[in-house]
Amino acid sequence: MSKRPPLLPDPSSSTDRRPPPPKRPRLQAQVPQFLAGTTVHIVPAKLSDSALAHLCCLAESHGARLVPIPQRADVVLTAVSAPKRLERHLPLSEAGKRWVLSTQWLEDSAALGEGRPCEEYLALKGLRPASRAGTPALTTSAPSTAPSTPAPEPVSPKPANAKPPPPAPGTSGRTTNDEEIPLNFTTPWPLPNSRYACKRRTPLYTPNEELLRSLAVIMRSRELEGEDRSALSYARGISVLKAYPRRITSVSQIHSLPGVGPKITSLVAQYLDTSAIPESSTILASARFQALEELTKVHSVGSTTARALYARGVTNVHEMREWVAMGNGGEVLRMALEIHEDLMIRIPRAEVELIAARVQKALDAVLPGCMHTICGGHRRGKPTSGDVDIIFTHREQGKEQGLVEKLVNYLSNDGFITHIFGVMHPGHNPFSSSSHTRSKVRPAHPSSHFDTLSKALVVCLLPPSEGGAGLHRRVDLICAPRDVYWCAVVGWSGSKQFERDLRLWAKQEILPAHGRLGRGIKFDSSGLTRLRDTQPIYVDSEKQVFELLGLEYVPPRLRNADM
Repeated sequence: MSKRPPLLPDPSSSTDRRPPPPKRPRLQAQVPQFLAGTTVHIVPAKLSDSALAHLCCLAESHGARLVPIPQRADVVLTAVSAPKRLERHLPLSEAGKRWVLSTQWLEDSAALGEGRPCEEYLALKGLRPASRAGTPALTTSAPSTAPSTPAPEPVSPKPANAKPPPPAPGTSGRTTNDEEIPLNFTTPWPLPNSRYACKRRTPLYTPNEELLRSLAVIMRSRELEGEDRSALSYARGISVLKAYPRRITSVSQIHSLPGVGPKITSLVAQYLDTSAIPESSTILASARFQALEELTKVHSVGSTTARALYARGVTNVHEMREWVAMGNGGEVLRMALEIHEDLMIRIPRAEVELIAARVQKALDAVLPGCMHTICGGHRRGKPTSGDVDIIFTHREQGKEQGLVEKLVNYLSNDGFITHIFGVMHPGHNPFSSSSHTRSKVRPAHPSSHFDTLSKALVVCLLPPSEGGAGLHRRVDLICAPRDVYWCAVVGWSGSKQFERDLRLWAKQEILPAHGRLGRGIKFDSSGLTRLRDTQPIYVDSEKQVFELLGLEYVPPRLRNADM
C-alpha cells in the first residue's frame, strides 16, 4: 500500500521539476522583517477576536514569533492604558524588563515598513525597560539625583547570528515545540480535503471569522432547540470552512470542500452579497434565543433544562434565582448561581498556569511522583479559558487509585477549593485498570461520549497574593491511569468537532498504516480498545495515539476545529 501523503506537504518535495515563477520570491521578500527574531506577546484585553487575529497576522508577517506568556516576550503589545488593568496581565516588575507598547506601534511600523521609535508608543507613560533587571523604570515628576540612563534603542532585528524564528507548519524544518506553532494560517497551507477534522490542521484564528460567527449563531440555535442532527451538519461545515486558509470571496472557492452542502453554500452566498446572513440576524434578535443562551451559561443547565425553564416563564438568571429560591433545582445549580458572575469571567493564560502549579504542589504533597498536563483551550493556544482542565497521573501504574479524593480533600482543607460540583469514578473492571472496556458507568446512550476516568468538577479561588484575580474559577481535575494517560491528554486537548471526528475515524475507517489492528477501534479519553476482541491498546506518547489511528500527528494548537 502506498504511503499516505503528509497532511502539510513539504514544498521541497514537489514532483514538479519546472522552475518556480520568478516573481513570487521577490514579492514575498518585499515584506519588511523588522521584527525578525523578536518574540511578541499581544494582550487580548480590550481587543475583539478579529482585531486580535489581525494583529497576530501582522506581527508574524513581519518576522515576529508570538509567545503565549508576556514574561517570555521581548515586546508586549496592548490596548490597555490603565496601570491596574495592565497589571492583571503583566506585573509592573516584569513590564520593566521589556518594551510594553500600544498596539498602534505595530500598525504604524507596518505601514512605514520599519520599527517606529518605541518611546512614542509606551502603553503606560514612563514605563520602559530598566537598566537593571527586575526594576521597572517608571519616570516621575520628582527630580532625581541619580545619573540618567540612556533610553534603550527602538526594537530592531536581532543580530545576524541570532536564532531565526521557527519555520511555519508544513515546511521542511517543522518545529517540535508546540508553543512555537503560530495561531494563524501561514504560507503555504493546504486546502481542507477531508471530511474528518482530525485530518486537517486548523489554527485558532481564521480570515473568515465574521462569516463563521454568523453561521455559528444558526448552529447554536439548532443546539438550543434540540435539533441535534441539524446542529451537527452546521458544526461539520463550519469546521471545514475554518480550515480554509484564505479569505472567502466567492462561493466557487467552497463548492468542492467536503462537508459544505447546498444550504451552507447558499448562506455563504448571502453573506458575500450583503455582509450578513438574514437568518442569523433574526435569531440574534429573538427573545427566545437570548433567553435560552443566557440560561445555558449557568453551570449544569443544558438546552433541555433551559427550554423547560423558558416554558415556565424563566427567561434570565435573575428569574432563575427566584425559581431556585422557591425550592426548585438541585444543590449544584444553587452553588453555581451563587458564583455565576465570577464563572462568566474568562481566565487569562498566566492564571491558568498558576492554578495548575498549585494543583501540582498539592499532588507532590499527597503522592510524590505525579505529573500533569493542562488541556482544553489553553493547550490549543487560546488567550483566555472558560475553565481549567488538568489531567494528572502517577508515574507508577496503579498508584493513582483514590488519588482524586485525596487531592480534593487536601485542596479543600487548604481553602483552595471552595465548591465541589461533583466527583465521578469508573465502575470496577477486572479486565483493565483504566476501565475502558465493559465499564459499568459508561453511558448507555449511544450518542454520549463522556469518558470513564475518575474526575472532580470543582471551583477554586486563587487569591491576588498568589497571582490570581481573587475570582472563583471552574477547574476539572481528571485522573488517568498511567497506561491511558496520553489518550486522556489527546481526548481533552482537541476542540469538540476535532474530538468527535477522531472518535468517528477510529471507529469507522480502515487504518492504512496499521491494517493488522483491523477495522474499528474505540477511542476516547479513557483509552484505545480494539472492537473485534475488546482488547485494550496501550500507548506511551501522544504521538503514538495518532500513529496507531493511522493519522499524521496534529499539534494541539492546530486542533481548533470549532468557532
